Amino acid sequence: MIRLETRTGSGRAANLRSVATDKPEPLTQAQKEQLEAELAELEGPRRAEAVQAIASARSFGDLSENFEYHAAKNEQGLLERRITMLRDRHHRRGRRRRRHGHRRDTR
Repeated sequence: MIRLETRTGSGRAANLRSVATDKPEPLTQAQKEQLEAELAELEGPRRAEAVQAIASARSFGDLSENFEYHAAKNEQGLLERRITMLRDRHHRRGRRRRRHGHRRDTR
């Protein structure tokens, strides 16, 4: 899970930073399937669209003043961040195992 913390310092506005946790996150089968479907969509067609948008914006010329290029790069960054968050969540789901690897005695 990613949580946002605020920090203040020397009169400046609060800064946000993300903190990843290693705690396992229990997911139902339906949630796991939804997570995997979203990852497949983002890593496949959506990532390809972002690359195409950047390539198209580059063709407009000078990158230093090219709004389309900067907007496309920003969108790509947001997309990659979402993919990273979903992969982390999926990874923590996959690590959930029994503590001792054997069944508990139910007597």
